[in-house]
Amino acid sequence: MVRIPENIRKVKRPKNTVVTPPSKDGRYPVRIKEIDSDGKQKNGATIGYIYGEMFIPSGEITEHFVHHRSSRFSTSAMGFRELLENGFAYVDKTSLIAEILDSDPRSVHFFTRPTRFGKTLNLDMLDCFFNIETAGILDYFYGMKITDSPYYTEYRRYKGSFPVIRLNMGSIDASNADAVNRSLGNMVSDLFRRKRQRLSEFPEFDSYRFWFDRFIDGTASEQDISTSIMDLSSCIFSCYGKRAIILIDEYDSFIQTMGGDNSGRDSVLGILSRFMTSTLKHNDNLEYGVVTGVLRLSQTGMISGLNNTVIHDIFDERTGDCFGYTNDDLDDLLDRTIPEESDRVSVKAAIKKAYDGYVFGGREIYNPRSVNMYLSEGTFGHPPRAYWDQQRHNAFLDDMLNRAPRWILNEIAALMDTDGFKVRKEVDPSVSYWDLNDDDFEGTHLYSILVTTGYLRAEVVERGIRTYICDISLPNEEVRESYRDLIRRAEGIRAEYRTGPMPMIARKDSAGVTEYFNFYLARNSIRDSWSHDDCKKWMLNRLLDSGIEANAEAESGNGFCDILIPKKDRMPRVCIEITTSAEAGTDNLDLLVAEGFRKIRDRRYAGPGDIVMSVGWNRKYLKAEMIDHRDL
Repeated sequence: MVRIPENIRKVKRPKNTVVTPPSKDGRYPVRIKEIDSDGKQKNGATIGYIYGEMFIPSGEITEHFVHHRSSRFSTSAMGFRELLENGFAYVDKTSLIAEILDSDPRSVHFFTRPTRFGKTLNLDMLDCFFNIETAGILDYFYGMKITDSPYYTEYRRYKGSFPVIRLNMGSIDASNADAVNRSLGNMVSDLFRRKRQRLSEFPEFDSYRFWFDRFIDGTASEQDISTSIMDLSSCIFSCYGKRAIILIDEYDSFIQTMGGDNSGRDSVLGILSRFMTSTLKHNDNLEYGVVTGVLRLSQTGMISGLNNTVIHDIFDERTGDCFGYTNDDLDDLLDRTIPEESDRVSVKAAIKKAYDGYVFGGREIYNPRSVNMYLSEGTFGHPPRAYWDQQRHNAFLDDMLNRAPRWILNEIAALMDTDGFKVRKEVDPSVSYWDLNDDDFEGTHLYSILVTTGYLRAEVVERGIRTYICDISLPNEEVRESYRDLIRRAEGIRAEYRTGPMPMIARKDSAGVTEYFNFYLARNSIRDSWSHDDCKKWMLNRLLDSGIEANAEAESGNGFCDILIPKKDRMPRVCIEITTSAEAGTDNLDLLVAEGFRKIRDRRYAGPGDIVMSVGWNRKYLKAEMIDHRDL
């Protein structure tokens, strides 16, 4: 229960009023409403609250909370209520409430924004508005944007009226299937433990008691855990007679810490997909769902066939100003913090250079956490510091950059080092989990991820059905510093591969070339149905991306060699022949390699001085062997 400030004036309950029904447990304050002279209750505004034996007028309560325009800035992860109760600044994002309530019941809203852009705080604000368990005497929303809406009379009916289920999936361990099941079980156990005390006061809970305790004592099965939130929603409906609002934070954080070499990713994703699908798709007792994350992986990745989804990505104009600070937000904060107008101009210019540059829904957006940190330090005579990416290690992005072709890294380096430099690219905000494992020869996937995660700014030039043509640039100086660390890590991972396979081919390092291609092959969604042509195309593109001039189906000898690297400078010509298990009828890599050498010899593909490479390919792996022409 929230505390009552000491300075609130308490008076006797006015006459001609009636106490509205209390909560079932009787522990929470009940409201007072006016009644007509004939004793019938009006539908008018609440005029106060009962607390113990005292009546507290609404005006006395709400006036206490007209201090969210404070000039004190929190540098820790405070929640919505905690910020207001302790007198810290809060930048009003309550218009997000209307976005939820204006949608159809049972809608699931997915909000994707970079880290540190206020997603958790917004979920906490929604929790405070909707949650029936914390509905109390204090009106935290007095004077905020949501109350200025012409539809607030309707919105107010939903305030403090719903049971809320709150989940934070940021602690999910995605290292393997067992770890995912274990961490999901721990998360569900903590949730059920928090809910048990309140629900146990309802008579309807008795029929759920034994089932409920299995989650708390850790004896629930994996199947039980996968449907636990759906079943909890059913229990809540039996007790409250109301469907639940489900708030899920950081639903995709496990992907950001799972590198491309995670061999168990399919099973990990399957477990989480079943959990999320039962929670949000098959849940008949869901009123609204709100899910936050960084990457938009919902429909083709973690959740399949969800037909009640409302996507709010960085291109969504309706919610462009709901995450991060707008220019108006910053001006308001500076008005509170810096009294002299001349000083405000110089400080805003410094903040703009360091923390501005994001574009969400067509709105210029500042990084809110970095602005708060800078204003809280008050060192306005010094250049702003970099706060955003401190001590973050995103293995997911590391792996993406490590696999990126050289030309993309060169473009990123130009963006990082050249002020005002832009590149025009296609951005796909709906890149799926599976897409991230495929070859990305145009750079669409990588640029889309870098835009979505906040490492690049995207200004829309042309809108397509699913994708956007955007001018891509670096957002600000803070991100420039983050890039230096990100690129440095990417360069440090398998740095020997950055030069491509040509040095290994030149010295006929068969083991090195085999390892090189399998390194990248393991990061692709290889299908058993890949044909010989598919394999040839993949290898050709890998060679081209590493800067090697190569041709497919090049005429040579008595036929056409699969891939031919022409002689250049002191580098000899290289003949490459691929033999797949599908065409040779065996998965034995040594036999496949031998068959390749036979084809090269019989068809006279190679000549004096050439290097001959035979590649055996058995769906998941390949083996490359190289010899001189004279050794055929």
